[in-house]
Amino acid sequence: MKKLLDDGDNLLTKVKATDAVTAGAILQALKAKADKRSKITGTTVTPVFVKRIEAQEEADRLNVINQSVICAKEGVTEGVTIKVVDSDQRHHRHHPTNT
Repeated sequence: MKKLLDDGDNLLTKVKATDAVTAGAILQALKAKADKRSKITGTTVTPVFVKRIEAQEEADRLNVINQSVICAKEGVTEGVTIKVVDSDQRHHRHHPTNT
């Protein structure tokens, strides 16, 4: 829960509501990773996924995770907002001269 509210740079704070993982992006990233390993090792390294259907399944899995994080962030935000508004309203009821 702390990481959801963290101002720092972590996996949870990097997920944005506009993020969407695509099969093409998965294939591109895996190819780049395989190419880099091929250069380092001097042998041909095959990407983990080469078929679009496999990449789409991975993209779908990652998008479900991202949506879960986004929903959790929205829930925390709503909870904090309600708590702050409720606290503010209670303060004004007990201290009506403070506006």
